[in-house]
Amino acid sequence: MADKDLVSVQQARDLVEAAHRAQSQLARFDQAKIDRVCEAMARAALREAARLGAMATEETGYGIPDDKREKNRFAAEDVWNYFKARVCPPRPSAA
Repeated sequence: MADKDLVSVQQARDLVEAAHRAQSQLARFDQAKIDRVCEAMARAALREAARLGAMATEETGYGIPDDKREKNRFAAEDVWNYFKARVCPPRPSAA
């Protein structure tokens, strides 16, 4: 049987490596594609807001599911709406 601490450390390393690879790909996206990715993430989070709120309450034993749902809705919808309305300066080209 593998040591759970060693397994979790390796899983964390693997996740960091995967995140680094994803960030390298994302850095090459133009603003329109980044906006589409962010919008898809916001829609998915909004769609799952109630379920994730209930899960958070069940997992921790703290909070009110509907309050957690509203927090998730705010993070998915209001934060996205705020940022999508902002104009970002052009990114330097990766030459």
